[in-house]
Amino acid sequence: MDQLRIFVGTVSGNAEMCAEDMADAVKATGREAVLESMGDLDADAFGQGGDFLIVCSTHGVGDVPDEALDFFEDLQERRPDLGGVRYGVFALGDTVYDTFCFAGKQFDELLSSLGGKRIGEVGQHDASSGDLAEDVGVEWIGDWIDTIDPR
Repeated sequence: MDQLRIFVGTVSGNAEMCAEDMADAVKATGREAVLESMGDLDADAFGQGGDFLIVCSTHGVGDVPDEALDFFEDLQERRPDLGGVRYGVFALGDTVYDTFCFAGKQFDELLSSLGGKRIGEVGQHDASSGDLAEDVGVEWIGDWIDTIDPR
């Protein structure tokens, strides 16, 4: 793994705080990680492939956050070949809604349909659990990063 690119989609900032802590956890292992807002991305973001992590909250009734919507829709419309992409998804949501973590699940389905290879299970944080998203995310990424880049 050369570098893990972490793409963040958030509404209130929780996913961004979580992703920052996850990036720090990756860096603490001696690996490289860079955080990027989905609001700054388009379908070309996956370039020539590599390793990616989607950290995304769910907005409204299962929607992709506004800042990530243009990116998501551009991927849907342009349908780039993601055959060289390995990715993971860490989704934030709340189990009081039937659409728990639905935005992250939508990203997973889309990336897979474009040829991306998901590594591991989709990580999830439940806002109703009482656990901080950052704590759950850091615990999840410890196992995930060892799967995608064993040392």
